[in-house]
Amino acid sequence: MRLAPVTIDAETYYDNDYSLRKMTPEEYIRDERFEIIGISVQPHGKRAKFFSGTHEEIAAQLRKIPWDKVWCIAHNNIGFDSLVLTEKLGITPRRWGCTLSMARQALPDQGNYSLEALAKRFGLPAKGTAVHDMKGKRASDMSEEDWASYTDYCNHDSELCTAIFNILLNKVPTKDLQAIHWFTKMFAQPRLELDGHAYDLFAEQLANERQALLDRLGLDVKDLRSDKKFAELLRGCGVEPPTKISKKTGKTAFAFAKTDKGMTALLDHGKEYVRLLAEARLKTKTSIEQTRVDRFRGIARRGKLPAPLIWGATQTCRAAGGGKINLQNMGRGRAVTDKTLPGTLIVTPNGLRTFDEFDPESGVVSDREGGEWNVKDLHCFGLRDGVAAPHGHQLVVVDSSNIELRVAHTLAGQMDTVEKLHNGEDLYAWFASDLYGYPVNKKDHPGERFHGKVAMLQLQYQSGWSSFQNAARVMGGLELSEENARGTVDFYRTRFPMLPKLWKRCEKAIRAMASGREMAIDQWGLCVTGKNCIYLPRGRKLVYPNLREVYDEDWDGMQWVYDDKRKRVTKKLYGGAVTENLCQALAGIIVCDQCLEIERVWGGYSRPTQGVVLTVHDEAVTVVKSEQAQDCLDHAIKTMATPPDWWPQLPVAAEGDIAQRYGSAK
Repeated sequence: MRLAPVTIDAETYYDNDYSLRKMTPEEYIRDERFEIIGISVQPHGKRAKFFSGTHEEIAAQLRKIPWDKVWCIAHNNIGFDSLVLTEKLGITPRRWGCTLSMARQALPDQGNYSLEALAKRFGLPAKGTAVHDMKGKRASDMSEEDWASYTDYCNHDSELCTAIFNILLNKVPTKDLQAIHWFTKMFAQPRLELDGHAYDLFAEQLANERQALLDRLGLDVKDLRSDKKFAELLRGCGVEPPTKISKKTGKTAFAFAKTDKGMTALLDHGKEYVRLLAEARLKTKTSIEQTRVDRFRGIARRGKLPAPLIWGATQTCRAAGGGKINLQNMGRGRAVTDKTLPGTLIVTPNGLRTFDEFDPESGVVSDREGGEWNVKDLHCFGLRDGVAAPHGHQLVVVDSSNIELRVAHTLAGQMDTVEKLHNGEDLYAWFASDLYGYPVNKKDHPGERFHGKVAMLQLQYQSGWSSFQNAARVMGGLELSEENARGTVDFYRTRFPMLPKLWKRCEKAIRAMASGREMAIDQWGLCVTGKNCIYLPRGRKLVYPNLREVYDEDWDGMQWVYDDKRKRVTKKLYGGAVTENLCQALAGIIVCDQCLEIERVWGGYSRPTQGVVLTVHDEAVTVVKSEQAQDCLDHAIKTMATPPDWWPQLPVAAEGDIAQRYGSAK
């Protein structure tokens, strides 16, 4: 079906306290103060028209448009206008488009992607300023002059958006235009439920855990939030506070962050009081966890979860988290242990329960509702556990197994690894067996296998021994000596010689990019250099804005750098970094296209309650009717276990599960 592009621009009431500068789009749109002043609609090829009145009156006018045949464009459709259209006006077009997302992908050197900045870049008429005069004015407060200027302003925005869309249309691959539609749909047509009551209990639990620690220590929260006072408390226990060299200032600073080696050591200190101090410090210093829980609680009170994912913002064009809840970083609930506090909310095979006690010898967990469970069958409640499918539906969660590792070794031509992957072997145990000199398996040698896992995931991108040592500690508490860490790095590079060769090849590619010379990086011809960029399969490319060589004092030599796409800071570039970018970008293309295929079969315009509702790294989360869940799982696993047609040699695999709650999917 050929769709008719139609651009919209919604203008809404705002004031000093109630605005998108202080609120997320979801909070703002669902607030009782929300009011649409007017909406401009421009069918492409025609002049824009402004609609105003009550929400019901605006909706009645817009319903005259056959939205089932419309490709709806807006400058921030993926994060604002689309939700206004669906939730406030009850209108759902067949397809979504977003010029902000298109620009982020097509113009990585732009930096500022506002409508005003893009209009200036493309030599279009300047964006108007009438909106600045409307602060604090509702529709009922506006004069005829206000209405005239606002109508012109809003229509001009629509026309600018249309012009920018037409300029960018051929700069974004067709598949990625489909992905922008899908990302917008996840936000504009929310289907995920949030368990507000469970989040309320979880928030109370977090507060109780902090207070219990403080009571046990006999301290106040202020004693732990101050670096100076916390250091004094440690010295009072005969422990010298750990320090580090600050990357920002270059001076000595306390190493009190949860990822600092010194802080990790305090959590395992021989003195119980010191361990409790460190734990209490981490629980009270940051309010990030509590703030995120509170945001989920707020969304749950207002409605379903509009997934706030950002398209095109990252270097590799993979999804970024937005909406101040970062759905790309929802860790799984922790395991129940003998340190779990009574009253903790736990997730069991039969739903949520309240933890009472745990017998480590038998592995039996008792809940306050009279149930008993094997500790392996449950976990403590986490953010994921409050995300659920609506009534009559299930979540199908499928993950593309080790996709970056598979891409890295295949891209490098490390064919013994590729063969093992094709055979479905456990790579972590395989490498650990070579490393330790005896057969390692997951059941009998979990420590050795974990060592192998961290090595396989971390060392493919040219990490040095210190970074690897830190990753092993942070990822799973594996403490490696310098000698052991160095030995692992050296053994890895000897065992997989094609990976270092790929790093060197990528190092040469940097010079090729700087000179604008064409160079194939891999034997498959998938990645080819251009001026400050690398061309990738199916129309995508990696871009390194302002690629240049500068003198590095720490290195005492010349270093390649570029301007980061998202944060606009200078970043170093070397062979391992290019390898990482390539692997993440290729994996991103593969997973994106797999998700689009799952969405095509199980979502679509005719299935408004179903479809892929979330993607987290290499994972697709699909809502389907309960009776179709197994068929969807089978299809999704088959889809994610099929290599792309442009790289049939890649050994891909997938695993998945069906669950009512996101956190219960294995």
